[in-house]
Amino acid sequence: MLDFPKKTVTLTILSDSGVEVNYDVKFPNNKQIMDIQSDLSVILKGQAGNIVDSYTNDGLYAYNLALAICTFKNLVPELAKDLNFEKMDALEGAKLVAVYVKQFAPWYNEWREILQNGGVPISKTEK
Repeated sequence: MLDFPKKTVTLTILSDSGVEVNYDVKFPNNKQIMDIQSDLSVILKGQAGNIVDSYTNDGLYAYNLALAICTFKNLVPELAKDLNFEKMDALEGAKLVAVYVKQFAPWYNEWREILQNGGVPISKTEK
């Protein structure tokens, strides 16, 4: 039997009032994957590669912020509504990036490896 990660992950975000709020994220379908990349291109004005290649702290942060916003906008619309990405301040943005990096990315990266391997999990001995 093939060893796949779970199809959903739960993100926990601390609200301004100090209450933990959970959001379930389902593994994206093909359209959502393309929409995330399309939105990323728009929000970064087609400069994603240049921003990442700049190797500046602000550039990498801006890329991660944009990626978090585009990902969650497409996969967790209730989170986008609750946080109002367009009006959030920089501190809220930093919290969003932390959720993306620490909670979402490890789960999604497991799936990304499977997608890049033709839909077949990579065994731990192959890594």
